[in-house]
Amino acid sequence: MSKFKVLIGISTSALIILSAVFSVGIAAPTADFAVTKTADDGTIGTLRWAISQSNSNGVPDLIYFSIPTLDPNYDSSNG
Repeated sequence: MSKFKVLIGISTSALIILSAVFSVGIAAPTADFAVTKTADDGTIGTLRWAISQSNSNGVPDLIYFSIPTLDPNYDSSNG
């Protein structure tokens, strides 16, 4: 079997799997929560707050990090 035929088979299998996943109806995130500070006090912008908000609405959400470089615990070596 040539490499080309194997790649086509793998690609076709991947498309079938992706089609099945999306046809099941995986919900798109309904809300975005930004983690903007490293504090652990549950106030707006903390990871604890974002998780709490996401857990309270019962639907998939997106939590992303946007820690400013001026945050006291910002780690410049790791971003």
